[in-house]
Amino acid sequence: MKKNFVRMIAAAAAVFVMIFSTVFAIQLLGNSVLTTVAIDVNPSIELELDKNEKVVSANAVNDDATAIIEGLELKGKDLESAVTLIVEAMVEKGYISELSNSILVSINGDDDKSEALREKVAGIIKGMLDGGSINSSILSQTHTPD
Repeated sequence: MKKNFVRMIAAAAAVFVMIFSTVFAIQLLGNSVLTTVAIDVNPSIELELDKNEKVVSANAVNDDATAIIEGLELKGKDLESAVTLIVEAMVEKGYISELSNSILVSINGDDDKSEALREKVAGIIKGMLDGGSINSSILSQTHTPD
């Protein structure tokens, strides 16, 4: 009788651990990076996004980019807000102007979602710069990550 009770407790504990592990894994995967958006003017900035297009992290690719994202609270922002903050900072610091107006947007992935994301980011930037009277040249691409 005592052996059965111990087995029952052990089985219940194993089920609890499995449930806890599954819930924990789902939480981690919910915040995992699904795609990377790179905005390159020199400075170059990479935004890592989760499945909800929220910024998981923002990475400065070079020193100029460090100066741009320093002080910007990008983590947890939606894609449009983050791109807006970055482009505003680049214009304010003179990296984007009427004379220096070429921007490269790169999206990791080769599926329809990546293509839609590419169009969305390019559209956000174009809309901002056109509204600010800067005639921009936005090149965009999707590429398959290594």
